[in-house]
Amino acid sequence: ISSLLNLKIEGQSVVHHFLFYILSFYSMFFYLKNSLDYLSNLERITASFIYVFNIIVFYIFFYTWGYTTFYFLYISIPLFFAYFDIICKFKTTKETLIFSLKIIPILILFNISFRNPAFLISILFFINLYFLYNFVIDYKNYKLNIFKAIIFNFLLIATLLPSLLNLILYLNENLQGTRDQIWDQLS
Repeated sequence: ISSLLNLKIEGQSVVHHFLFYILSFYSMFFYLKNSLDYLSNLERITASFIYVFNIIVFYIFFYTWGYTTFYFLYISIPLFFAYFDIICKFKTTKETLIFSLKIIPILILFNISFRNPAFLISILFFINLYFLYNFVIDYKNYKLNIFKAIIFNFLLIATLLPSLLNLILYLNENLQGTRDQIWDQLS
């Protein structure tokens, strides 16, 4: 983006901050609109602003690792839960599969967040807790709910596939002692 727009370092920083704030705001607003539809627009906007402007966000940008891909997870967390809520609202397996196929590119983009497998494991854990909650609420359609959970978990794990080879190579090099663990980056 910086070479396309011919931005200096200060301009890059402004664009970086703006994109992070606006994407975080819209991802939370999207979640609230799709999952908590009883909230008014004012309540959604207020909650989205609180999600964007809080001490954790400022800590991310003023601490040294603020300019890494890990903060992308902050943007994607509300979307994971919104997509899962959308899937839970479907009444047929056909609707579930069609929507799942539509969101695959977005989930693959979220792979940026999963360079650290702990993020994926924690998201899988919380999504499955969320699934359990939905399962208890709508226990009459348990076969469809189990199908939806399997599909969504499969999609989340499939988004890890682009990074899986690098993670396996990284672990193998560490076990063999051929990687300098301090200076070599995970590539």
